[in-house]
Amino acid sequence: MAQQLLRQGESAALVVQFTAELRFHRKVPAPLKPKPPASPPSKRLATLLKNPGRALYRLSAVRIVREWEKFAPTFYRIWFKLGLRIPPRMRTLYIWRILINAERNYVPKAYPGLVVMFHGSDYEDDPNLGWDGLAERIEHHIIGASSQDARRDLMKEPWVGQTARELCDRIVRACDATEFKHEKVA
Repeated sequence: MAQQLLRQGESAALVVQFTAELRFHRKVPAPLKPKPPASPPSKRLATLLKNPGRALYRLSAVRIVREWEKFAPTFYRIWFKLGLRIPPRMRTLYIWRILINAERNYVPKAYPGLVVMFHGSDYEDDPNLGWDGLAERIEHHIIGASSQDARRDLMKEPWVGQTARELCDRIVRACDATEFKHEKVA
């Protein structure tokens, strides 16, 4: 949105991101995170023998999700052409799919200003969450004592109060700075 404002000759008083890790089109590659070691075949066999129903359920759930991923775009197109709304139980998955597609298709451009980031503390290996070189300045607000790796985590207890206070303070400072600039021009 800030980029769209710039193209129209306007500016944003404040650009804020909530745990907005850039997954695609990074200037700096994402740090490699070690994969957890796979269970040895003997352990997987023991799990299967111990609880075959649960093991089969997990295998079938994975297969169903993979098949749904192939069929989902067609389903949504048909559903919308019929004038129907996405059923409530399917909305989260639908919105997640839309957001992932938007992230894949968005190619970020350098922003000539400050970007304020609110996120958890578990990003030491990628402190700017992939936005290196894409903002003139980045200001961090660490919320909580561990990884809040979903935007909604910052908006729920126990962290919502801290998020609100720090965001409010940041908005006030941005408004004060903007008013000062406008007074100087006038």
